[in-house]
Amino acid sequence: MTVSLYSGQTPLASLKPPSPARVPPPVTHRTKPKPPPEPTDVAPQLIDVSLSDPDPSPRDPLTDPVALSVAAAASGASGRVCQIGAWLQSALQADPQVQAALLTIPRPARSVSNALMLWQAGWIDAPEPAAAGIAAIRSAVVSGLRSAPAACRDQLVRGPELLMLTSESDTTVIAFGSGEWRWSDLLQTASNSAFFGGIRESR
Repeated sequence: MTVSLYSGQTPLASLKPPSPARVPPPVTHRTKPKPPPEPTDVAPQLIDVSLSDPDPSPRDPLTDPVALSVAAAASGASGRVCQIGAWLQSALQADPQVQAALLTIPRPARSVSNALMLWQAGWIDAPEPAAAGIAAIRSAVVSGLRSAPAACRDQLVRGPELLMLTSESDTTVIAFGSGEWRWSDLLQTASNSAFFGGIRESR
């Protein structure tokens, strides 16, 4: 006769470990990437519009302060040193009419660097409301150039010439030319012109 003992407890070998509790995956919030910062160093961009007559409102060379200032600076120059750009900048900076004209040119008519292209193979004219102010500055430039020595006006200029004019609010860059040109070119009227895509260029 076989006798087996039963204690009423489940054998240890038959016990299974409890299943681990399921941990929900972490919740991640997707964030939109931030746009890259806008560049702060923006290259100057000049505004090109239509070409027109270079002298819409002539000044009297005998009384015009710009003409007198350029003539005085040229006469005091040593030897054949020609600095028409510096002479014009000084004369335009001190001229009340030019200062008043700068204040009438709205910001949208300027480039991002506050530059105005005044001459580029021909005189450049802006639409209203900037036209009157730019025409006044152009007239002053022409008056000053006519008072400069012809030998200086005929000297070859390479690249743009930039004049810095400071007004009550900011500094405006007045730009002339590119490539090879002469100051005497500014005194020539753009008589032959043609329209290309709304922009009239001299030939």
